Amino acid sequence: MTGSKIITCHLGKWTAPPVCSDMRCAPPPEIYDGRILGAKQQRYLPGDRMHYQCGRGLSFIGSLTVTCEEGKWSQMPECKELCITSPEDMEKNNIGLKWSLEFRLNLESGDFVEFGCKNGYVRDPTSSAFRVKCVEGKLAYPKCKRRGTYE
Repeated sequence: MTGSKIITCHLGKWTAPPVCSDMRCAPPPEIYDGRILGAKQQRYLPGDRMHYQCGRGLSFIGSLTVTCEEGKWSQMPECKELCITSPEDMEKNNIGLKWSLEFRLNLESGDFVEFGCKNGYVRDPTSSAFRVKCVEGKLAYPKCKRRGTYE
């Protein structure tokens, strides 16, 4: 309700009555590559919460919980593809993770990872950078070649 809860008659006229607005929320929207957990209702009261889940292999940006506030939902989360380092791709390119002994790392879009050449290998002159940014589930792996006997 907006406006005064009390109206008065002044000089034969009533002051403006309050206005009641529907502060309930419609069902929360679907999000790309995600789903809503729990049963949907037709209307939600202020303060009601709904929870989202991203699909397998995806990370999220924002909060996975949204709240009904004054007839609108709080900011929706976004589901983004993860970059998962591939032991097969690293082996094929003669590289390893520079700062980790792990073979598989889960990286969110925007994260960086650094690679290094395996023992006995040097950077291939045609290689991309060894510090790589995860871009929507994709990594551009650098390349190393076998060290020549003349080096």
